Amino acid sequence: MIEVCCSIILKCSKILAVQRGLESSHPLHWEFPGGKIQVDETAEQCIVREIYFTRFGKIRAKATKTAVQLRMDKTM
Repeated sequence: MIEVCCSIILKCSKILAVQRGLESSHPLHWEFPGGKIQVDETAEQCIVREIYFTRFGKIRAKATKTAVQLRMDKTM
């Protein structure tokens, strides 16, 4: 099973969403920042890494919520 995480980032009553690139599996779709959790990495560390690599700058996880596990059909 591949573990992924996403974040909902609020600032001044606005929510950060990112748009996928043209070459992605879902071109130009909008999503919350996140990605695949690497081996020996927590969800919080994954979010910090993904935000940094997408050039939004350094962040720190202020609060976390309970994870939800979903099984997705690969055709989605």
